[in-house]
Amino acid sequence: MVIKNKKGKEYITCEMIFIIAYSIMLINRIYVISGVYEFKLNPTLIQVGYIAVLVFVELWRNSKLVLKCKINDASIIIFLLSIYAIAFGYIFINPIMKLYTEAFAQRQLLFLGVIISTLFFVRKYNLIDILIRTNYYSLILVLLIQFFLNIKDIYNINIFAIFNLNERSRVNFGLGHYNYLGTICAATIIMGILMLNTCKMQKSEKRIMYLIAIPVLIMLLGSASRNAIIGILIFIIVEIYIKINEVVYIKKDRFIIKFILATIVGVLLLLNFGGGKYEDALMYSNRYTIFYNAIPAFFRSGRTLIGLGLASPEVYGQNLTQYKTYWLDNGYAYTLITTGYIGMIIYGIVILLIFKNLKKASNIYITGKIIFGIYVMYLFGSLFEATLFNGGVLQNYIYIPIFLLYCSKKNYRKV
Repeated sequence: MVIKNKKGKEYITCEMIFIIAYSIMLINRIYVISGVYEFKLNPTLIQVGYIAVLVFVELWRNSKLVLKCKINDASIIIFLLSIYAIAFGYIFINPIMKLYTEAFAQRQLLFLGVIISTLFFVRKYNLIDILIRTNYYSLILVLLIQFFLNIKDIYNINIFAIFNLNERSRVNFGLGHYNYLGTICAATIIMGILMLNTCKMQKSEKRIMYLIAIPVLIMLLGSASRNAIIGILIFIIVEIYIKINEVVYIKKDRFIIKFILATIVGVLLLLNFGGGKYEDALMYSNRYTIFYNAIPAFFRSGRTLIGLGLASPEVYGQNLTQYKTYWLDNGYAYTLITTGYIGMIIYGIVILLIFKNLKKASNIYITGKIIFGIYVMYLFGSLFEATLFNGGVLQNYIYIPIFLLYCSKKNYRKV
């Protein structure tokens, strides 16, 4: 696809504009969310600018912007997420949290604007490969810059104590919180796997990817992020689980293998590889406060239907509210506590709609199998972080557009 002037002269491609605009937006998000953003440009303006660029390109090509809204599961999901942000951001407001709620709702709606514009552009110009590539190379660029700027961090890595809360040594390579570094590394690895299985690549490009994977793995292990590391293992297990149905024909053998995989998942959840115990990991993290502080506060509030109030996890984590919930490091508990039963129902429908579509895609397309594995990993990660469809979380800018592309009637990469 190309942009032409009135004389029909071609001078810049839509793909090129998308790559530049999307990579600037994504790299900006990486540094903003990390908390080490040092650029003078307003990060919100960059998101607005990204949306404006895509709209301008469409107006330039077609003189007028025509939005064809087809009713499919992707459009229903966008509608529900928009209703969620508007309802809990501007209607079901807890008066004592009004400022926090409006700020979070604005961020969420801007995030949805980015998702909608990305979906529209990628679908119209069939840029799914470009989207995956731009995700991967944007993430790699940031990681390599941070790796070489903070290369001394490798001396503090202890890979043998990653799951030992008393002895593990963590580094962030200049990217804020250790878990955030783990998130970026995990997303890079996942996008690399998706790219290898989706995009046409030269052998030389593949070799470079394998070489670049070394510093990415070093940074992942250095972060000592259990959620990121186990998340990747969950992704691998899901892919093996799907493959079993294709290569193992005897029902009894399939059952035995699946039972073994389920046992491995149980071990990953309940044991600490460094020698500690699961309950110790829970106590030393922030997550035990969900059960001892947050949930009781939710039931005492008298706002179980609409929640304590929509606000960022940081607001609750720093106890800026009267409820003293502490950190809500669980996406499902966070949704319930902040937006009540109504919010939980809305998100529950969204989760099931995406699951249904991606499960169906996994039975048909090779890429669909990978996307489904990513989604299971995403849901698993939400057990330990308040990441569920949160516009302040990096992985949602990367994964959600891809999920929704496979929730539309027009599926991509049917091989």
